[in-house]
Amino acid sequence: MLKVHLLALLPTVKTGLIQAANTGTLFLDEIGDMPLMLQAKLLRAIEAREILPIGASSPIQVDIRIILQLIRIWPSSLPKVNSAKISSTDLMLSR
Repeated sequence: MLKVHLLALLPTVKTGLIQAANTGTLFLDEIGDMPLMLQAKLLRAIEAREILPIGASSPIQVDIRIILQLIRIWPSSLPKVNSAKISSTDLMLSR
């Protein structure tokens, strides 16, 4: 259901959360509980700065700031890359 509201993927959902937050900020809590496929779609929307709701014939440009929250025990929940530690600053995407 989050996918439906986030990206407006049903005809009955006219405006998704991303489109509604256009020119503003969207806060998503517990991003780690979001399915990986939806996380990938969210990342593509952030990188491309556009979404394509169901029924739309062309993408909609969006200009949003997204704040994501993930509550996990550090660093055990993070993957190790060549035995290097990953810090919270490594997880920031700035545009």
